Amino acid sequence: AQWVDLNQKTLNSSFGIDFDKEATIVFGSNLIGILLQHGLGGALCVPAILGWFSPEVRAAMACHGALCEAGWELQDCLERAYHVLFGTAEKKNEKPTALLVIMGFHHTMGLTMVVPMNLFFPSLYWYHEAIFLLQFSAFFALLLQQWAYSLDVGTKGGLRKMHLSVVTVFSLMLYSRALRYGFVVHNIVAFLYAEGGTVMFVGSCVATLLMSLLNALFVFDAA
Repeated sequence: AQWVDLNQKTLNSSFGIDFDKEATIVFGSNLIGILLQHGLGGALCVPAILGWFSPEVRAAMACHGALCEAGWELQDCLERAYHVLFGTAEKKNEKPTALLVIMGFHHTMGLTMVVPMNLFFPSLYWYHEAIFLLQFSAFFALLLQQWAYSLDVGTKGGLRKMHLSVVTVFSLMLYSRALRYGFVVHNIVAFLYAEGGTVMFVGSCVATLLMSLLNALFVFDAA
């Protein structure tokens, strides 16, 4: 019950999503699977971040990590569109407007940038780090948050673990979704301005703006 209540409160206060308990359970359960996908996609970028293997292998792995994200986003868009247009009242209740807007902001970068970057600039280090930051950090931070929601804060040990998890989640979100993120995407946008042409540069600016707005919500939620 505590896990459901805390997820429900977070969704409502931080993201404007008003779920009943049943919809919260569905969302929270699906979130665990989404985070595992983010973990896989982010893990594929680790060799590129640490310089393991040959440049060709680590670039290929990072690009597959990006495709892992873009593939889930495409599936998610199709599923949500089907439920909104043809789903039952229960399914439509699980897809409120606020959630659709947030997911639209989230999916824009992956769906518009991954395939062009994989085709034209697969070896760009900043691209690999951006994939890692946006996927692996989200996997670790949000999975830790979900675990913390299940702790018994009525005990001294449970309360201490909750405090440590809050500090860790905020630190990860601040670094990966604000400080380091800003530096990395600045380098990507600057590179595309010089080398990518008008379409890719403008597209990167739009995608970066939308993701930055979403990142602000994540950081404020973790604070």
